Amino acid sequence: MSTWITKIPLILVLLFIVGALFSAGCNVQQAFLHYPAVTTDGSGGAIVAYEVAKDEGKVDFHVQKLSPDGGTLWGEEGTRIGNGYQFMRRGFEPPFPPMQIAGDGSGGAIALWNTQEDHDGREFAVYIARIDSKGKLLWRNKLVYEPHLAMVSDGAGGAVIAWSDNSCLHVKTIGPDGEESEVQKLGKIKCRDCFNIVTNAPQGAFIVWQGDEIYAQKIDPDGNMLWEQGVMLVTRPIDTHSPSVLSD
Repeated sequence: MSTWITKIPLILVLLFIVGALFSAGCNVQQAFLHYPAVTTDGSGGAIVAYEVAKDEGKVDFHVQKLSPDGGTLWGEEGTRIGNGYQFMRRGFEPPFPPMQIAGDGSGGAIALWNTQEDHDGREFAVYIARIDSKGKLLWRNKLVYEPHLAMVSDGAGGAVIAWSDNSCLHVKTIGPDGEESEVQKLGKIKCRDCFNIVTNAPQGAFIVWQGDEIYAQKIDPDGNMLWEQGVMLVTRPIDTHSPSVLSD
């Protein structure tokens, strides 16, 4: 049975992250921090991505590295990786989570975020960027906007990205230098968020999804499908939902 006591570790972690960011010099009277995402740096520390809301609906996107003892390593405000506007279109459901981050296997990180590019809410985009272990922005790519998009590290400096358009599940990879693979269509999908992806570092990722049945696929860092046609895990008449996957 879940109680508030079981949530204490998570609460303490969130308080620690927010406290570390605020102690880095963030002025809470002028800016508000939103949507933090965190990953390990592989050496006992953490790398946090977050959105800074500013005046007139504008937002900046930052990443900050924390040492094993909680110190901030990338300056008072971290590394600014992008900007945009808050999602403000009436009746528009913004993507969630707005920011995602994964370690790059070398002490840095790969961050992905959704943004509104104009004040009136007519243009939207997804960006992905790699930041090295010292906080330097190595590259930033603009992707086609998809609200239901998931990203994991490939463990070799790149990332594997999956998304659904309500009818088909798609996947592509981003290499260590920002090069993008061709988009692969994995198969029919029942709903936009009926899939799950997990890293298979340093060999790519695994993806499972719900179509007419439950399928699984293995993707290498170059974006190739390694299991022909995907692996059918469960067939009808069993009613199956919400697949999830874990690397062994």
